[in-house]
Amino acid sequence: MKRYSLYIKTGLVTLVLLTSVIISCNDEKLLDIDNPNAVTVNTFYQTEQDALLGLTSVYASWQARGLCNRMYFFGNDMPTDESLGTNNLQAVLRQMLDYSWESDNTVIFEMWRDYYQGVSRANRFLAGVADIEMDETLKNRLIAEARFLRATFYFDLTNKWGGVPLITIPPDDAINQPRASQTEVYNLIQEDLTFAKNNLPTRSEYDGSDAGRATSGAAAGYLGKVYLYQEKWAEAEAEFDAIINGNYGLYGLVPNFRWNGIGEEQEPLAENSVESLFEVQFQDALGSVWGIDNNGGGENTFRGVEYAFASFNNVRPRQDFADRFELGDPRYEQTFYDDSVAWFQGTFTKEEFGGLIAWRKYHNYDIRDDRNQSSGINFRLMRFADVLLMAAEAKLNNGKPISEVLELVNRVRKRALDQKTNPNIQLYMDRTLDHDLTLYPTADYPANTTEDVMKIIMHEREVELAGEQHRYNDLRRWGLDDDMALADGKPYVVGKHELWPIPLREIDTNSEISQADQNPNY
Repeated sequence: MKRYSLYIKTGLVTLVLLTSVIISCNDEKLLDIDNPNAVTVNTFYQTEQDALLGLTSVYASWQARGLCNRMYFFGNDMPTDESLGTNNLQAVLRQMLDYSWESDNTVIFEMWRDYYQGVSRANRFLAGVADIEMDETLKNRLIAEARFLRATFYFDLTNKWGGVPLITIPPDDAINQPRASQTEVYNLIQEDLTFAKNNLPTRSEYDGSDAGRATSGAAAGYLGKVYLYQEKWAEAEAEFDAIINGNYGLYGLVPNFRWNGIGEEQEPLAENSVESLFEVQFQDALGSVWGIDNNGGGENTFRGVEYAFASFNNVRPRQDFADRFELGDPRYEQTFYDDSVAWFQGTFTKEEFGGLIAWRKYHNYDIRDDRNQSSGINFRLMRFADVLLMAAEAKLNNGKPISEVLELVNRVRKRALDQKTNPNIQLYMDRTLDHDLTLYPTADYPANTTEDVMKIIMHEREVELAGEQHRYNDLRRWGLDDDMALADGKPYVVGKHELWPIPLREIDTNSEISQADQNPNY
């Protein structure tokens, strides 16, 4: 079971008690009453328990409305070739789909805001925990967790916006900070992740009640990814190899590919599994408050209901994207609902649901008619299959033999093949059952040149990680986002859409950033 106490939403954790304001009929002055027992942001961090609670608030930032509770999947899915919007899709969300976003877009602003909320909470924690008298080993671990989390926020910030304000102090007052260079941001990320890698336990060194906490393996995985995005191939390869070789504990591929998109109520072994390096914890049983990010209001995600064919039905997969799954690949029906795939009410048919396939990954329609406004399925931000494919890419670009690269890719591919002979996995579609799938190279995917092998890696990433918010970042770093968007008729502007705009509200409130500092063409 997930540990509820670790991920209960705490806001800023601190409890601010508001004193009553009494207006006297005979005196216009306000009575200024200070409560000496009130907890403030400056007095909260006193004990080991305070430190544990404070760190929980940093983790909770990933659950915020602007991140995995809602906007994160729209911001990362809509600009890709994976999804299409139905007539139900809101206008501000559709802007992300058709590249019409500007600096006042709500998705972009809320993601920016909540990434910086996470940074702020991490900075507050790091400042507050420093003077607490507590077990030094535990303190060092908690500091490493906070620095890991801060690095994940900054990595996504610099990936989407380029150079961003680099803030490392707690927000005691308004912080007006200019944009740092992307190199400066990457330097901080690498420092934080290196510290975390060297000071965090492995996943097996935590007990069950701490499932979901940052680990040394997660820090190494993110550090490798940071190097990969900067095309530092040798450094990336070294980090990924250390994970693959077991330096940070045992990681592997779960036997059922479908487990990577379902929750513990459907399969107890699915979440925080041997395949998971880092995932955002959600719990449907704690309830939900639509559009509100407060105590108890962010413990689940709206990914399930927003993309659900029998609920809000805002987002559906693109058939031309799904068709890139090879015949015989069971991941097609494990990722999408298509004709003949079973769900709670029987057999899915496109005719009944608008003539379109639907997302199956990150849904639990297999076991219940889930029409409520929430989902308790954890978001897998990094899993071992992703690490294997990133390692393959790093090795290929670092000049390693094609055979060594293909060995890693085929390790992911073989898990897909094994689905067809696993008696515990139900498969439904003729396109799966009546066709074979083989390891690379294949007739459609030869491996004679490095260019051939890169196409193999790209293909394997699109089918293995579909619907997991990786595709957009992959296309952008490969320089293919413009080709994809323009081929789809989207009004992509070269020299503009490579980066997102600094939100207008940031420009309006930060005295160190003006329109002159805005990303090009916004």
